[in-house]
Amino acid sequence: MTKVKLALAGLLLAGMLGVAVVLGILVARWSVPDDLPQAPGSVPVAESGTTPAGGKPVVEANPDAPLLCLNIPGFSAETWPIAAEEIRLAAAAGVHQYLLPVSLRWEGAPEPPDPVERVNQVIVLDPEATFLLTVDVNPPPEWLSANPAEAMVGTADPLALPSAASQAWINAAKDGLTALLGAVEGSAVSSRILGYALCGLLDHQWRLPAGFDRSEVNRQGFRDWLVRQYQTETRVAQVWHMPEFDVSSVSIPAPPGPGPDEGVFMVFPQDRPLSDFLRYSSDSVADALAALVAHTRAVSLIAPLILAPYGYTLEASDAASGHFALGALLHSDLSGIIAPLAQGDRGLGGAGHLAAPAQSLTDRGMRYVVVDDIRSGMERNAETGAFERDKGIRLEDVLDVRRRNFAQALVYGFGLTWSDPLARGWLVDPDQWQELGRLAGIYQRVRPRTEPPPAEPLPGVTLVVSERAAFVTRAGTSLYARTVAAARDAVYRSGAPARTVLLQDLFEDVNAPTPVYLFANAFRLTQSERRALRARLAREGACAIWLYAPGYFDEQGSAVAGITEITGIRVVDAGPGGTAARYVLDGTYLKRDATWGDVTPWAPRFAVEDPDADALAHYVDGGKVCVAVKPQPDGWTSVLIVTPEITVSLLAELLSILEQPMLVQAEDGTSFDTVFAAGDLLAIHAGASGRRIVNLGRFADTRDLLDDAFSWSRKDSFPLQVRLGETRLLQSREEAAGQP
Repeated sequence: MTKVKLALAGLLLAGMLGVAVVLGILVARWSVPDDLPQAPGSVPVAESGTTPAGGKPVVEANPDAPLLCLNIPGFSAETWPIAAEEIRLAAAAGVHQYLLPVSLRWEGAPEPPDPVERVNQVIVLDPEATFLLTVDVNPPPEWLSANPAEAMVGTADPLALPSAASQAWINAAKDGLTALLGAVEGSAVSSRILGYALCGLLDHQWRLPAGFDRSEVNRQGFRDWLVRQYQTETRVAQVWHMPEFDVSSVSIPAPPGPGPDEGVFMVFPQDRPLSDFLRYSSDSVADALAALVAHTRAVSLIAPLILAPYGYTLEASDAASGHFALGALLHSDLSGIIAPLAQGDRGLGGAGHLAAPAQSLTDRGMRYVVVDDIRSGMERNAETGAFERDKGIRLEDVLDVRRRNFAQALVYGFGLTWSDPLARGWLVDPDQWQELGRLAGIYQRVRPRTEPPPAEPLPGVTLVVSERAAFVTRAGTSLYARTVAAARDAVYRSGAPARTVLLQDLFEDVNAPTPVYLFANAFRLTQSERRALRARLAREGACAIWLYAPGYFDEQGSAVAGITEITGIRVVDAGPGGTAARYVLDGTYLKRDATWGDVTPWAPRFAVEDPDADALAHYVDGGKVCVAVKPQPDGWTSVLIVTPEITVSLLAELLSILEQPMLVQAEDGTSFDTVFAAGDLLAIHAGASGRRIVNLGRFADTRDLLDDAFSWSRKDSFPLQVRLGETRLLQSREEAAGQP
């Protein structure tokens, strides 16, 4: 079955590798016009160090309020007039929280703009304004020129970024943060400050650039990490199988590349140095961020929120990006993360996927803030000077996508910031702000505080992703796209409630039980983790759906037997061949002989050879079993998909076999919508026009929060007509219902 993939022209620029601008200081990644619009009007600016009302703050920031913000893109002569107009429109719509970029002081560099003055510039336009300050912790060129040993070094020339291993950079940034917080929190605007978002490294998103940092400070950082990780030099030599190893002379390995003959996985022990360096790279980024977060927490006087754009585990396919240590930051002083929607499926009818495993944060009481930076089509007409929408982009389509992004935030208790990344005027639009103001009002009525939705068990699927899979996967393969990315799409389009967490959460007992777990990339599991995971599945009586090669790696290396051990289904090496599969049953969402996968040779390739397992699909090439289900003797059910792909049709069929209810179903069985569900809220973003059946599983009174014309009294199920890209946001109240 083919997944519906329809996008709004001009709204989505697919195929871009960079992530959109997060916060006002980040770099946008879309093709936008080169001409900057002129100021729509003059803007008054308050004198430095003052506030309206005689120098006294008129409002106080409420840290318990939902984060619904406008991102202010900048204060340059070109960008400020556009930003000022968007501030006026936001304030008129009842949105008074702002992400505001500020700079640190650096020795040897020009004095940065006064942060209090910048705050006051906004207060002049919105007397109710409160702020989350976005702080660029990257040093300026002057500091890097004076401290060349602290800069990243690529294959040839120094890069204009600090090395993540540079303690000198971290110490200098701490000094700058101390000065910044002292200036802001010691001023009359202190009560208006919600907190800070710390942004650094590539694109100010804590990314590492392509290639490896080959600076001496990074080599020393890797050396010190190895000693901490393995305790002794002798142990490093043993693990690396290098008897003559000398930790003092350790070098940065060569950047990884695809191995056409070796397959998608690294081979150990020869790839151990590379694997360790990739892990170190993520750890070094997380350590640098954690150090700055801890310092901010220590010197602040206001108990601030502290956010950062990090942990894009669901978006970053490059293991060298440095984004695979979110698990460590979950135990730091960080309040949460702020992240754009994932690239590739954010247009009309698209899923609007998150870049990070959000419930790993919200289950711990941390914040997740979504950056809604879609292109609205608003641009300045070069001839008339007026702001107009491109003819190829309809207002209603833009609002439909805005509603989807808002609905996801509301359902899961996320924050949301609307952003015009380059101050092009994408938000100079009263019509958009009329709707955004309405949405903000709905959020404040439905979820007036920041508490996440109830974590009670729901029928549905928990997508489980592992950060460590990045450190056993060869670069340049399609494994990430065919496992994590495909699984993410499948769970949020399956019609069942969906959540996404890190694998470590299951060992730490953070998340609530769910009937079905989909393990997208649990390729590396220690022996103790295997025991703990099987014990949890047995305790919950859950179903585990395993994708491709769960447990293939342990502390000793790789073995097919590891897959058998964790899944309870006997697996063998199937030899080289394609991954195309054929379904063998006649199901609801997959008919007999329906196929998926790829005929391109894939290695390693596995097959199921277990007489006690029920076969669901065979390889097209050779006919061996590639999807099977088997109840386990200790009370849980194992479903193994040894192909690297899962489709929404296959997942829907598996959920049907497992008798898991789906909240939303298309009458024709061929359309799969994006569904967000938690507590008493259910949102549907239609992937195609047509009729849907909503199954609540209980009798309740239901209303559409986006359209008062739609309500259903004392219904456990009801039909719903939708059009492509439409978002329906349903709230059900069981206490007002009764049995018919």
